[in-house]
Amino acid sequence: MGAEVVGTARSRESGTNRLHFIQSKKEEDSDALLRRCYFIYEHQEPWLKAMYPAEYSYCHLRFYRPDDRERKLAVGELWAIPQGGDVLRQHTASGLFIDEAAFQPDLEASIRAAQPMLKGGGRIDCVSSAEPGYFQLLRGYPLRVFSRVGSAASRRRMVEYWPWSAMQKSKGSPGFRKGSQN
Repeated sequence: MGAEVVGTARSRESGTNRLHFIQSKKEEDSDALLRRCYFIYEHQEPWLKAMYPAEYSYCHLRFYRPDDRERKLAVGELWAIPQGGDVLRQHTASGLFIDEAAFQPDLEASIRAAQPMLKGGGRIDCVSSAEPGYFQLLRGYPLRVFSRVGSAASRRRMVEYWPWSAMQKSKGSPGFRKGSQN
């Protein structure tokens, strides 16, 4: 999870100037997740860290060009934010990663505030353990993404909801072993 978030700071399309939000219920929780991302970054090979130097400060992880010794202009940033749409409405980002989405009372406001980002080709990744609420209502809801590149099939993304019971192994699933608990 953290590795994917770190990887999204550098866009595959242009590779620079990308802002990605990491959202959790409280700002402190978002920062804890961002510190995990930085931990993953710090434990990468030295040649990789040299290609993408980074600096962490509270709620911000910024990536720089290797030749920018003074760290003047970040080319990518992960920004940890609390729940709600306030920060999302004020800034333009390329991605939003929502942790424990089912437990955020302001999830609907966050997704509504991120709609301009989606229309511009951005993405939202919501992860959570199961809990009834707005997150559950998103199951199967098609998000229309107007992308400049790709086929018509890649322009529609589907929100998938996997309740905990769906993740358990059952007869017929590849991981099922006779005599195991369901």
